[in-house]
This record gives sequence, C-alpha cells and structure tokens, in this order.
Amino acid sequence: MVWTSFTTPLTSMKKVILPRFSVCFATDNSLGMEMLEEARERHVVAPGINWLIGTLYDAEAFGYPKAKAEQVGYKKELEHAIRGLREMHRRGIVVLPGGDYG
Repeated sequence: MVWTSFTTPLTSMKKVILPRFSVCFATDNSLGMEMLEEARERHVVAPGINWLIGTLYDAEAFGYPKAKAEQVGYKKELEHAIRGLREMHRRGIVVLPGGDYG
C-alpha cells in the first residue's frame, strides 16, 4: 500500500478523527488495509479521486492529452484506487467525498 497522505486531527464530540487523504494503490490484502480496518473507528479516508478522473477525461481540453495521462499511469492509479475504495467500503472503513482538494 502506498500512502501519499498527511494527517490533520479533527476533534469532534470528544473524539479525535484522523483523516487520510489520497490513498493510492491500496490493495485488499495489504497490511496497511488491515491496519486501517482495525482503526476504522478513529480514521476516515477522503480520497482526491477526482484528480485522477479529471486528468484522464477532462484535461485534454486544457492541453494534456488522455494518451499522455494513460502513459504516465493515471489510468492504472484510478483502477487501483477504485478497487481499494471498494475494499475499504466492504470492510466498513468510512470513505468521504472531497479529498484534500476541497
């Protein structure tokens, strides 16, 4: 599992929740996924998945060709992110929309 994230504690209702942003290449059999599942009461995942989708399907209008996005790995990263997020959902890990991009 590759974590490209930062953590900011949010205090709410006397409970500290640690958000995880931009979780990429999470796999269903990784140690990190198991650790996140065990700590699911304290952690939430808020992936910036729109960055991947936007780069693949909308950036061509701004001069970044889809072929280039695929060549550098955005399509593969999106596929891995979708699989990982589905696995998180299956494990009861809270996944919120928005990511660290707002």
